[in-house]
Amino acid sequence: MHCPSVHIADTVVQCDQTYPACQRCLSRGETCPGVAATADAMFRHQVANPSDKSAAKRSTSKHEPATPASSPSQEITIIPRPDLESKIREHQKPPAAFAGKIDDLVEPPDLPQTLHPSLENVAEFHFFSKIVTSIGWLSYIPDVYSSSPEQSPLRKLVGAASLSVLAKQRKDASLFVTARNANGMALRALHNAIGDQGQYLQDDVLFAVGLCRITCILQGDPGTTARTHSVGLQKLLQQRLRISDSSEPTDAILELIRSAKAELPILLLHNTRDDIALQGDSDDDSFWDCSGICQCEKRIALLCSDVGDVLRKFHSTAQPAHFDVCTTLTQALDLDARLVSWTGGLAPIAWSQHLEHAIRSGLWPSRPGYFSDMQVATFWTHLQAARILLLECIVSMAVELIRQGESYNYAKLDVDGILSKAITTIDVMAYWICFCIPVHLYSVGKEEELMLDSPNGVAGAAGIVWPLQVVLSSVSAKDQYKDQARETLEKLRVEYGIGQARTTLENCHHLGHWSTLP
Repeated sequence: MHCPSVHIADTVVQCDQTYPACQRCLSRGETCPGVAATADAMFRHQVANPSDKSAAKRSTSKHEPATPASSPSQEITIIPRPDLESKIREHQKPPAAFAGKIDDLVEPPDLPQTLHPSLENVAEFHFFSKIVTSIGWLSYIPDVYSSSPEQSPLRKLVGAASLSVLAKQRKDASLFVTARNANGMALRALHNAIGDQGQYLQDDVLFAVGLCRITCILQGDPGTTARTHSVGLQKLLQQRLRISDSSEPTDAILELIRSAKAELPILLLHNTRDDIALQGDSDDDSFWDCSGICQCEKRIALLCSDVGDVLRKFHSTAQPAHFDVCTTLTQALDLDARLVSWTGGLAPIAWSQHLEHAIRSGLWPSRPGYFSDMQVATFWTHLQAARILLLECIVSMAVELIRQGESYNYAKLDVDGILSKAITTIDVMAYWICFCIPVHLYSVGKEEELMLDSPNGVAGAAGIVWPLQVVLSSVSAKDQYKDQARETLEKLRVEYGIGQARTTLENCHHLGHWSTLP
């Protein structure tokens, strides 16, 4: 199958390159992600058709791309290939170790392959390469993802996000298409690499989420772009969970719960109340009011230590810990209320302040070269992940009490009411996680030029459906709660594109393999 035709002025030239991926894309009803849209395909086409260079020169100016004859998603205008190789070789720096400073980072060796043809001078090349390297993760990419580090899918994700930054600066619609398609291909490559190697790092997945989030923000497209990125990330998350082919739904749920232990933020397990110097009024409402003297680092430590205490009891690393379910459930409900009251209404600028305090107090690691807004997003998402796990504990403990036949006002706890409220809470959680990840401000080269975030849905919230699966897989939960859980799952699928409406057994086996928006 050949890639879509390419317009040069009034002449339609059929690309002579053959791409196996095209057939798969067409069978899925998708536009082929690559082939006519990516820069390297355009370069290859130019080399394969030297006689068309004069026509291309007549149809394009030096600085403006020609207008395509039809939709840029199907066709693209060929731009004369600039002589970049000699300029790049002239300014190529020798490899150097990561020194913690953006200016010390070296350009990735595969960067010329990702350059768009409209990059015409060395200054633009260096601006582009600084965007790529300033993300600061190139030195952290493990070789396990690729036999050739230069072809690492994570490097390609960096390039795709950087193309989006450049397209935003240049207001170049065709470059947006290039970035979007490059991002999709990189995600698929990363997913395949994860499957082949059977391992990956949690931070790499977070990094992929952050890059896709940035691309969505920059392109300002809450539709196709967000869905494309979501599908790729959902496949990564599915691979990460490594759900077995268990014949019992409860076994699959237990496996998910065990896998959640590996996702616990490091903060949750390293700080206890004894390690934190708290003021006498630490439990007063004033302690949680950030309008006065800010005690962010102590608040963060307190929350993380208490949440970690609950999770340590519930997710024991060895044998299940013996604990008072009623007392632990009460503590979990109180912590959930505090997490809601503290994290629910904070402005983005406040989160930046919280992050600074957390880094300064040593509660959160500082990553050199990692954009501060992405650090805020990761920091905030970890706290939300803590609440998801806490919510899952609450639901599981409530289901266990119901199973024991103690659902009616057990020790003055309305367990049925708790379970119902927990299911309802997931609606709110879905909104906060999918629409309010706080990458609200993003600089594109000048400090005074900031872009506001718009609610472009990013499905980085696999854990949001875990509590619902616990209810659905329980043989003890009442039918009304299972119906409520099913209705919530359907709402998440329709309104946010999260989840796949399946049977209980299929939900357990395929959790993470979500559908796109209808």
